[in-house]
Amino acid sequence: MVEYAAQTDPDLDSIRNARTLARRAHAAQSDLAELSQEQIDRVVEAMAAAATDQAVPFARMAVDETGMGLEADKARKNRFASETIYRFIQPMRTVGVIRRNDQARVVEIAEPFGVVAAIVPTTNPTSTAIYKILICMKAR
Repeated sequence: MVEYAAQTDPDLDSIRNARTLARRAHAAQSDLAELSQEQIDRVVEAMAAAATDQAVPFARMAVDETGMGLEADKARKNRFASETIYRFIQPMRTVGVIRRNDQARVVEIAEPFGVVAAIVPTTNPTSTAIYKILICMKAR
Protein backbone atom coordinates (compact mmCIF):
# COMPACT_ATOMS: atom_id res chain seq x y z
CA MET A 1 0.00 0.00 0.00
CA VAL A 2 1.29 3.46 -0.93
CA GLU A 3 0.92 6.20 1.61
CA TYR A 4 0.48 9.76 0.48
CA ALA A 5 1.35 12.72 2.60
CA ALA A 6 -1.63 14.93 3.19
CA GLN A 7 -1.08 18.12 1.26
CA THR A 8 -3.19 21.19 1.27
CA ASP A 9 -3.62 23.34 -1.77
CA PRO A 10 -1.89 26.69 -1.08
CA ASP A 11 -4.44 28.52 -3.24
CA LEU A 12 -7.31 27.08 -1.19
CA ASP A 13 -5.49 27.99 2.01
CA SER A 14 -5.11 31.56 0.73
CA ILE A 15 -8.80 31.76 -0.12
CA ARG A 16 -9.78 30.45 3.31
CA ASN A 17 -7.43 32.89 4.99
CA ALA A 18 -8.79 35.81 2.93
CA ARG A 19 -12.37 34.89 3.86
CA THR A 20 -11.49 34.67 7.55
CA LEU A 21 -9.72 38.03 7.46
CA ALA A 22 -12.61 39.64 5.55
CA ARG A 23 -15.11 38.41 8.15
CA ARG A 24 -12.97 39.75 10.98
CA ALA A 25 -12.51 43.07 9.17
CA HIS A 26 -16.26 43.38 8.61
CA ALA A 27 -16.94 42.81 12.32
CA ALA A 28 -14.28 45.36 13.29
CA GLN A 29 -15.59 47.89 10.75
CA SER A 30 -19.08 47.60 12.22
CA ASP A 31 -17.65 48.54 15.61
CA LEU A 32 -15.65 51.44 14.14
CA ALA A 33 -18.75 52.81 12.43
CA GLU A 34 -20.19 53.54 15.88
CA LEU A 35 -17.27 55.72 17.04
CA SER A 36 -17.54 59.49 17.37
CA GLN A 37 -15.33 61.93 15.45
CA GLU A 38 -13.25 62.50 18.57
CA GLN A 39 -12.74 58.76 19.10
CA ILE A 40 -11.76 58.19 15.46
CA ASP A 41 -9.35 61.14 15.62
CA ARG A 42 -7.65 59.68 18.72
CA VAL A 43 -7.29 56.28 17.03
CA VAL A 44 -5.83 57.80 13.85
CA GLU A 45 -3.45 59.98 15.88
CA ALA A 46 -2.19 56.94 17.81
CA MET A 47 -1.77 54.95 14.59
CA ALA A 48 0.17 57.77 12.93
CA ALA A 49 2.42 58.11 15.99
CA ALA A 50 3.06 54.35 16.07
CA ALA A 51 3.91 54.35 12.35
CA THR A 52 6.30 57.27 12.86
CA ASP A 53 8.00 55.42 15.73
CA GLN A 54 8.44 52.38 13.49
CA ALA A 55 9.44 54.23 10.29
CA VAL A 56 13.00 52.87 10.28
CA PRO A 57 12.21 49.25 11.27
CA PHE A 58 9.42 49.19 8.65
CA ALA A 59 11.86 50.53 6.05
CA ARG A 60 14.40 47.87 6.95
CA MET A 61 11.78 45.12 6.64
CA ALA A 62 10.67 46.48 3.25
CA VAL A 63 14.22 46.46 1.88
CA ASP A 64 14.92 43.02 3.35
CA GLU A 65 11.74 41.52 1.94
CA THR A 66 11.73 43.11 -1.51
CA GLY A 67 15.43 43.66 -2.12
CA MET A 68 14.49 47.07 -3.54
CA GLY A 69 15.47 50.57 -2.56
CA LEU A 70 17.43 52.16 0.23
CA GLU A 71 16.44 51.97 3.87
CA ALA A 72 16.93 55.72 4.42
CA ASP A 73 14.68 56.59 1.46
CA LYS A 74 11.98 54.19 2.57
CA ALA A 75 12.15 55.54 6.14
CA ARG A 76 11.69 59.08 4.77
CA LYS A 77 8.65 57.95 2.76
CA ASN A 78 7.25 56.19 5.83
CA ARG A 79 7.59 59.39 7.87
CA PHE A 80 5.95 61.37 5.05
CA ALA A 81 2.97 59.00 5.16
CA SER A 82 2.74 58.94 8.95
CA GLU A 83 3.36 62.66 9.58
CA THR A 84 2.51 64.78 6.52
CA ILE A 85 -0.49 62.75 5.41
CA TYR A 86 -1.70 62.62 9.00
CA ARG A 87 -1.47 66.43 9.33
CA PHE A 88 -3.44 66.78 6.07
CA ILE A 89 -6.29 64.48 7.09
CA GLN A 90 -6.35 65.39 10.80
CA PRO A 91 -8.78 68.35 10.54
CA MET A 92 -11.18 66.54 8.19
CA ARG A 93 -14.60 65.66 9.52
CA THR A 94 -15.55 62.10 8.66
CA VAL A 95 -18.36 61.37 11.13
CA GLY A 96 -21.90 62.69 11.02
CA VAL A 97 -22.63 66.02 9.31
CA ILE A 98 -19.49 67.05 7.46
CA ARG A 99 -20.84 69.95 5.39
CA ARG A 100 -23.96 72.06 5.25
CA ASN A 101 -25.18 74.43 2.55
CA ASP A 102 -28.32 76.05 3.90
CA GLN A 103 -28.83 78.12 0.76
CA ALA A 104 -28.95 75.02 -1.44
CA ARG A 105 -30.65 73.06 1.35
CA VAL A 106 -27.97 70.37 1.20
CA VAL A 107 -26.50 68.51 4.15
CA GLU A 108 -23.62 66.08 3.60
CA ILE A 109 -23.46 63.22 6.08
CA ALA A 110 -20.44 60.93 6.28
CA GLU A 111 -21.34 57.26 6.22
CA PRO A 112 -18.81 54.40 6.34
CA PHE A 113 -18.60 52.48 3.08
CA GLY A 114 -17.33 49.17 4.45
CA VAL A 115 -14.21 47.05 4.35
CA VAL A 116 -11.56 48.20 1.87
CA ALA A 117 -9.19 45.79 0.14
CA ALA A 118 -6.12 47.44 -1.34
CA ILE A 119 -3.09 46.41 -3.33
CA VAL A 120 0.30 47.48 -2.01
CA PRO A 121 3.21 47.71 -4.47
CA THR A 122 6.55 46.05 -3.82
CA THR A 123 8.36 49.29 -4.63
CA ASN A 124 7.02 51.11 -1.56
CA PRO A 125 5.06 48.63 0.54
CA THR A 126 5.27 50.22 3.97
CA SER A 127 4.63 53.87 3.11
CA THR A 128 1.68 52.89 0.93
CA ALA A 129 0.28 50.67 3.68
CA ILE A 130 0.65 53.46 6.26
CA TYR A 131 -1.11 55.92 3.95
CA LYS A 132 -3.97 53.57 3.13
CA ILE A 133 -4.44 52.49 6.73
CA LEU A 134 -4.64 56.07 8.00
CA ILE A 135 -7.10 57.30 5.37
CA CYS A 136 -9.29 54.22 5.69
CA MET A 137 -9.36 54.47 9.47
CA LYS A 138 -10.15 58.19 9.30
CA ALA A 139 -13.09 57.42 7.00
CA ARG A 140 -14.19 54.50 9.21
